[in-house]
Amino acid sequence: MNKNIYFFITILILVTIYHEFKVKKTPGTSLNEIVFATSAEYPPFEYQKNGEIVGFDIDIAHAIAQQLGKKATFKNMTFSSILPALSNMADAAIATISVTTNREKNFDFSIPYYYETMAIISKKGNSLYDQNDLTDIITGCQLATSMEQWLKQHANKKNIIFFDN
Repeated sequence: MNKNIYFFITILILVTIYHEFKVKKTPGTSLNEIVFATSAEYPPFEYQKNGEIVGFDIDIAHAIAQQLGKKATFKNMTFSSILPALSNMADAAIATISVTTNREKNFDFSIPYYYETMAIISKKGNSLYDQNDLTDIITGCQLATSMEQWLKQHANKKNIIFFDN
């Protein structure tokens, strides 16, 4: 597996968000709030606890909103829906989103504040050491992730199962 592939959590449109709130606002939302798209299924970054969305990323979103004199609100959705939601449902996104060349064509990213690497998880005793070991096995991954892109390039596409969350 290529250990140089880094995941990092970003928020989208941070640089332009101040301008957006001065000039216009997403239809149907208040000028006093920032609506963040998220997928609260990835503790400790974003998850649900007692019916409330919490976590490290959520704390960052609240801090950004506070700095801008706004209230942070969250729309919880499947991970694959987050980036499309920026077209009309949310002002920004915060949910372990990796910067990719394709994503940079359509979205602005903040400076990354966390980096992580990908890993393969398998049953104990399986001998999976690198991408060549993925050829004849069934693999699963979350839709719209960097792992999905990586698997499509390095594994047998017929053996990949995609999950929405």
